[in-house]
Amino acid sequence: MVIKKILVFVVPLFISFFKGQINEDSIKAINNLYAQYYTSAVLTMSPTHKWAIISDKNSYGLERAHLVQLQTGKSEDIPLSYNNYFFGDNLLIIQENERTIVKSLKNKNTIQLKGNYLYEAFDKVGKLLFYDRLKKELLLFDSAGNKLRSYEDIESIGKSHEQSQIVFRNSSQTFKFDLKKLELTQWKSEDKVYWQRLLNEDVISLESNGQNYLIRHYGKLNNIKTKILHIQEGFYLDSLSTAKMTLKQNRYLILPLVKKIDKSKVQQSLILYTNQNAYYKTPMSQMAVFDLTESKWKRLPEGSDFFSRQILLDDFGTIMSFDPSVDKIENESNVTHQMTIEKKFGESKIMIDNSHERKQNYYYDGLTNRMIYFQDQKWKIENLNNGLVSEIPFEKPSNFTSWVYNGLSDYSSGNAYSTNKKGFWIISDGYDLFLVDLIHVTAKRLTFGREKDISFSIQEDFRTKYLNESYWDIPKILQVNMNRKLILKAFNTTNYTSGIAELDIKNLRLKMLATLDDVIQEVFVTDENITFTVQSYNQPLSDLNQSPFDFLTAIVWHFGPF
Repeated sequence: MVIKKILVFVVPLFISFFKGQINEDSIKAINNLYAQYYTSAVLTMSPTHKWAIISDKNSYGLERAHLVQLQTGKSEDIPLSYNNYFFGDNLLIIQENERTIVKSLKNKNTIQLKGNYLYEAFDKVGKLLFYDRLKKELLLFDSAGNKLRSYEDIESIGKSHEQSQIVFRNSSQTFKFDLKKLELTQWKSEDKVYWQRLLNEDVISLESNGQNYLIRHYGKLNNIKTKILHIQEGFYLDSLSTAKMTLKQNRYLILPLVKKIDKSKVQQSLILYTNQNAYYKTPMSQMAVFDLTESKWKRLPEGSDFFSRQILLDDFGTIMSFDPSVDKIENESNVTHQMTIEKKFGESKIMIDNSHERKQNYYYDGLTNRMIYFQDQKWKIENLNNGLVSEIPFEKPSNFTSWVYNGLSDYSSGNAYSTNKKGFWIISDGYDLFLVDLIHVTAKRLTFGREKDISFSIQEDFRTKYLNESYWDIPKILQVNMNRKLILKAFNTTNYTSGIAELDIKNLRLKMLATLDDVIQEVFVTDENITFTVQSYNQPLSDLNQSPFDFLTAIVWHFGPF
């Protein structure tokens, strides 16, 4: 395959060389030749892998997209957009600038919405929500693409997927809408609203009457309770950063406070020799937590917190905090800081051993209250209950070090994944997977690929990777279900073949499901099938005229059940 690719590039230039010149016609001929070639990629896929959207692009201006039915290989052209979303297997949302298309995959009907709509899918109740901030318009559709409701003059909106309800507001009223029952509740209120969410069956709101910030509860029988929110002295509420406001445990309201700067004092210009990053000039948002049940502040920033950062490690108030603005010499590729762990939103604080802020260097296990982290080219476990640090006893710890920057970056060669079994994690060294017991500090090897030059890896869904629930939350990581067989990607680093493997963790059995000469890229797994794409010089992804099971030509291979 590679030889054919090279010849395509070499032959035209070789001929032109012997002609003694590269003229305008030869350049045009070469451009016309290569304008036929393009790179294909899967943009998104429906939940059951029945449908996929595939794009084709090249450097000669080609940009197009196709809606493909994977079981049959049939495709149709659709607009190439910046965002696509499958609402089940029935609806496709295509978003362009100033236009949103809602396309029925059953009857091929389409609805066009002019404007910049944001959408939110409520899968449990089969409802689809669209909101345009500029037009202040809210639209509600069902899973068949039928418009159920529309509201105008909507200033803000909040949602709860667990309760399948939304809360929104116009200039004079607050509304709660039950998406399952299609029932609307409303309250009269005229103050400025910064943030609103559902709190059990009530609505909780942060508002301002021009003099004070107010916390309001909108309850049953038009019952409204109001409390003044007193802001910590020396700080102000960053009301422009409403996206940073969030609610945890239906009790703790997290707000961004910023340290005030006394602008009345004359600022003297100084020239300093420092290692401090110039980025740290304007104070940054600090986490403040208000207990709605007790009606008091649970956590407030320190008076010296200008640039400190807080990261929520779980939903129960475990916070990792550090100050990245310290003046010191640092390895810029993987910076280190003195880290602190707070429990229950600041009730207790301890210093921890991990010093890296790079998210791939540390993980937190809330069930055992332990940190799993890569530091000094070793994977370690710290028991936060007693401060005991243990090195994970891998047979060859050096295999876990990435040699980016000659190993000086302190990057790990693989990742760590939580499991559904308490205290057990899976850690990769770039070739093999190891099951680690956090409590007893043991490691068991699950695969044996390094000796055969085969790299096994867990495929994460690129659609959800690195997503976090709020500004403060650490991105969620993949959890491996040890009760089910684990699908792995396999890549031979010697002959560059690849495959799909199935790992039975309980019985330590590895079975190859597919092997091919091309390089496997993304792998998508459902309960019914496995779909994956490969990098190949044979044929673009969108050229699916041949059988979808002929993966050497069709490029997208779809099989199941398994």
